[in-house]
Amino acid sequence: MKTMATVYTDLLSLSLLLEPSAYPKPGNVHRTRDLPGLKYEDFLVTGIIAYKWLYRGVRRGLRGFGKIVFGDLIYYTLKEVLIITRRSNTCLGSMLLLAPLGIAVGKLLKNGDEVTAGNIVEEVCRILPETTVYDSIYFYRAVRLVAPRYVKPRDQIDGYVNVWDPAYRKKLVEKNQILYEILEYSAKRDIVAHELIYGYPRSLEAKIFLEKRLNKHCDWNRAVVETYLKLLSQNQDTVIKRLYREQVAKHVSWKAKETLKEIQDKENWVGPVEELDRELRRQAINPASIADLVVSTIALYLIDNKHVP
Repeated sequence: MKTMATVYTDLLSLSLLLEPSAYPKPGNVHRTRDLPGLKYEDFLVTGIIAYKWLYRGVRRGLRGFGKIVFGDLIYYTLKEVLIITRRSNTCLGSMLLLAPLGIAVGKLLKNGDEVTAGNIVEEVCRILPETTVYDSIYFYRAVRLVAPRYVKPRDQIDGYVNVWDPAYRKKLVEKNQILYEILEYSAKRDIVAHELIYGYPRSLEAKIFLEKRLNKHCDWNRAVVETYLKLLSQNQDTVIKRLYREQVAKHVSWKAKETLKEIQDKENWVGPVEELDRELRRQAINPASIADLVVSTIALYLIDNKHVP
């Protein structure tokens, strides 16, 4: 018999499967297109492997945590995915958003509180300041493991330990830089860190948009793609900004807005989205941070609705 812990772990891990399965998501891996070094199947592997670590997070929330809150859950998910796929980063950002949600679910279950998207987010905001320097060490290990192209050794860090410093463990401990403080600093230029630190504002808003689109046409795939376009139209993707420049990120957001406007309430909606997909792929532009926000949006939607349409 399934426990509530396993039910909510199902929903969290499903978000990692449903996001890459939506097509055609412009610039991202989806079920009909891969990217260099990343295949759709890699994300299916990720969703399956993440289950074990997300479940551990829910159980940790139920039983209480000590020196480590959720940093290890991110690292070990990435490590196991790499062992199996032998490829690059599939879930650094998405696990940064999902792992705290799992901890929060466990705490709500322990306290007998209602498990809703709003309550989970409020609980995450209480949990984050309890992270420790050991969470920081594990998170740094995760970043070093997948080596994102947009995280550069020369990045301005204002007194925080550089992730590429060979002595990062020792320096993190000496400075006692907890993960919450590091993410709060990163939130100034990283949309995923900002989303976590400030209570998932984009995901909660996008969840409402997703629900409205489903009520309109009852097409899950289309609703997820539209939600992706909505988030991309309203936000400049961190990866695009850091690999290219702000002007490129602004242009991509504008294109997403125009595409969303063009397909609004049209039966033949796929063509314009595929056109944007081809354009971004020609330029090797991947709005990866926005895809991470879609994962957390889907997770919060599933938690509130308890089913996949």
